[in-house]
Amino acid sequence: MNRLRTKILITGLVLVVLAEIAVRLSGITDFPLYDANSQIGYIPKASQSGDFLRTNHWQFNSKNMGAAEFTPTQAMDNLLIGDSVVLGGNPYRQEDRLGPQLSKFIGQPVWPISAGSWALRNELSYLRMHPDVVSQSDRFVFVLNGGDFEQASSWSCEKTHPRSRPISAALYVFRKYVWDWGTCGQIPNEVLVPSGDWRPELQQFLASDAVQNKPVVFFLYPDKAEMTVKTALEAGVESHVTELRKACPVPVLIYSVGRDPRWKLALYKDGIHPSKDGVKVLAEIIGAPSVNTKLP
Repeated sequence: MNRLRTKILITGLVLVVLAEIAVRLSGITDFPLYDANSQIGYIPKASQSGDFLRTNHWQFNSKNMGAAEFTPTQAMDNLLIGDSVVLGGNPYRQEDRLGPQLSKFIGQPVWPISAGSWALRNELSYLRMHPDVVSQSDRFVFVLNGGDFEQASSWSCEKTHPRSRPISAALYVFRKYVWDWGTCGQIPNEVLVPSGDWRPELQQFLASDAVQNKPVVFFLYPDKAEMTVKTALEAGVESHVTELRKACPVPVLIYSVGRDPRWKLALYKDGIHPSKDGVKVLAEIIGAPSVNTKLP
């Protein structure tokens, strides 16, 4: 009986080791890492790159942008600002994400700064923390959905925004994709972003000398439910148009992606994120917006 138990134990240990090796070789834990603090909430770590599942290349430069090193040019340098719609995430290859697709479409440099579940306040925090990026950018493009007008997001969980590599890749994958027996829990006080109001923060950004006389464009992006009927679109992300316009001390352009005939329900891969084809169409909408989608 003791010999049988020993064999079972050894077999189990071998299987665990083999599973760990297989998971690591798969590249499923080759994902971006994050920094977290009480100013911006969280942000992809600077100067990192990898290949999720050995196929989906990703990179972040020294300014935390999902792009090669930030090197402003003599052309129009576009700063693309948003949440996971801009970020793309692990399922997308670098070249299939919104920034590279927009750059390809307009033939100009596009520098994307984003993080999953960011709100407008998170984005404005980045702009305050990087005045050099703001001063060296020629055009600012915000992609916003309805949830972005709420409070800033704070870091809360290694599962959604990991700050370090898991000790056990196999255990991480099991908890993330099979069965998670824990929860994210409360936000630690040291990374909790204080409550605030995006309106004066946006006013401060737009009134700064570095932004004066530079084009600022907002694209209001609907989730899938808001695309079902026109009234849902108006009651959803478009309901923020008036307060957004009032918060802008300078002229800005505001477009509604949901009103563009090129944007369709089939271009979503889930309840809010665009598919690979959807990213390409969204890049075309941002690069060449229809006059009929401009909001007053």
